[in-house]
This record gives sequence, C-alpha cells and structure tokens, in this order.
Amino acid sequence: NIMKTLQKQIIAFCILLTLTGVVFVSCKKDKDNNNTVPATEYGVVTGKVHSPNNVVIASAKIISGEYSTISNTQGEFSLSLPIGFHKLIIQTGSGHVFKSEVDVQVNAHETISLDKAQSELKQVKQIAFIPGAYDRIETIIIDTLGYTATAITVSSLDNLNFMQSFGGIFLNCGVNGNLDSLKYANLNNYVSGGGNLYASDWSVEFLTGDGFFRPSASSFFTNSAFKNQTHEAAYSTMSTCTSPLNGGFLPDSALCTAKFGPVTMVQNAHILDPDIINVLGKDSMDIYYDLNAWEVISLVNAPFTTIIEDTQSGLGSLAVSCDLNGTIPAGHITYTTFHNHPQGNISQDVKLVLQHFILNM
Repeated sequence: NIMKTLQKQIIAFCILLTLTGVVFVSCKKDKDNNNTVPATEYGVVTGKVHSPNNVVIASAKIISGEYSTISNTQGEFSLSLPIGFHKLIIQTGSGHVFKSEVDVQVNAHETISLDKAQSELKQVKQIAFIPGAYDRIETIIIDTLGYTATAITVSSLDNLNFMQSFGGIFLNCGVNGNLDSLKYANLNNYVSGGGNLYASDWSVEFLTGDGFFRPSASSFFTNSAFKNQTHEAAYSTMSTCTSPLNGGFLPDSALCTAKFGPVTMVQNAHILDPDIINVLGKDSMDIYYDLNAWEVISLVNAPFTTIIEDTQSGLGSLAVSCDLNGTIPAGHITYTTFHNHPQGNISQDVKLVLQHFILNM
C-alpha cells in the first residue's frame, strides 16, 4: 500500500510539473506577442501643383524618400506617407530648373492639404531663349506660366560660361545669326555638362548643322569629315540622311530633317510619351501646320526617340527627345517640328504640350 501511494504521488507530481511547463510556455508566448512592434501607420498629403500664374501642372513628380507619385491632368496629387516628419519635393523633369521643397508633419489617419503657396512649382535656375522670326516660346514661359526667361543672341553661344548660367536654352525657329565651330562646340559641351536644349522646326540647324564647311566642328559621336554643301533650300526633298549637312554637334545618322513640310492639319497624331498622355488626358492630338516648308524628320535613331508621331498621313516623327544620360553625363534635348509662332493661333493641346516641354527641361 505504501508503494502504491508513493507511485501515485510521483505520477501526480509529474503531471503537475508538465502542466506548469505548458502554462509557463504559454505565458511566455503571450508575453512575446504583446511586445510585437505594431505595423507602420500612415497619413496622406494632398495638393494641386501650379505655376506662378496659377496654371495647373500635370505629370509633376512628388517625392519623399522612397515614396513618390505624379500629379494628374488637373495638377492634383495624393501621397500616402508614414507618420513623422517629411521633406516633400515637387519637381518637373530632373528638378534642375523647376523644383519646390515643403516640410510636412504626417500624423496617423490624417490628411494634410498643402495650401496654394506650398503647391506652387518654383523656378530654381534661370532659362534663356534666342528670339526667332517664326516662334515665340517665351510667350508661354513668361505670359502663360509666369516664369522668367532671358533673351540672348546667337553670338551669346561663343561664351560657354555664360551659357552654363542657364538651366535650359530655347532655340526658336527663324533665328537670326551665323553659326560656327566654336558655337557648335559650346552647345556640345553645354549639353555634356547637364544643360538642356529645346529646338523647334528650322532651329534644328543648331543641332545637326547649317551646311557650311567647318573642318574643326566637333560632334558627340563622330569626327568624320562633312561634305562641303549649303543647307537644303525650302521645299527641297533632299534627304540629309544620305547627304550629311556640315556643322552641328549631332550626326545626321541620329536625327535628320528636310524642309518640305506642307500646310496641313495632322489629325490624331499618336502620343508615345506617358507623361504627355497624362497632361492631355488622351493619347492623340491634332496639330495644325499653317506655315510651309517646315522641317520633316526623315530619320530618328539612338539616342533620340520619337514621342509624338503621325501614323495616318505618312509624316512620321513630329517630336523627338534625347536623354544622353547613360551615354555620357549630359542633359536633355527636345526637338519639335511644330511650335508657338506669331502667324497663327495654336490649339490648346499644342500649348499644353509645349508647356510640358518647357517644364521638363
């Protein structure tokens, strides 16, 4: 009997010890669960990006560290951010010319709406333009958007240091002045150093040459000799792809044009750039060419890419873009066969696209 009683006591003790261990492990597990770090909480920042003249800006980038979004067609944005202090950057393009910074304190489950002053896209570097007989891009920069721009001359391109004081240079169609090897070399070095160029229609000569023989002219890609010839005449169908023009700093194998564009309405030009599609809220646009002998693009090759094209009447590329980053440390080049000129009224779509090109230098 004594042995049986002792055995029962031992068995009871073992059971009690086992149960105690289970309870201890269970309590420890519960305690660990209580110490788990809660999931990050978020708040929202909203705003409406606009220019100094209160023109809404679509496709602006809104960035805070790893978090980012873009403004919609109406310039509006909404960005979800973790709780805490954030420096919000609003910019277009690389932010080299147009950028704003806003400090915000984000609280959990709260929406912060930036006021008008905070949502305004600021100009952080000066831009310049060379006036032209058939183009006035400065009217959109200054009168429409409300930014500043400085008029310079073709001879200003002799001074690279002066050029580099501007974040972007606009080359209007119908510019007055002669180009030479020094100016082409400076344009080359300006873009290589991060400067941005926008050229329209006939001002393609600043990029690919004006036809005058200059044996010392430099090029991004080749140093091959150019043929001694004049620039093609208006209404000519000469292909500069097979007969390279003298001068320039970009080879005709990357971009070449000829002056035989007719007065015409290009309907439903196809847009390939997603940012422009966001700006217009559609993927096509009508472009009215009311001046004869505009430069028709005959060939587009790397590093240029087509961003707007005519797929119906056979005119091909109407606007191209060249981002040389990755090829060499460089800026950005935009070239359009259409422009803002004093001879006629441009459509709202064309005006919005030109605004986009200005802001994304």
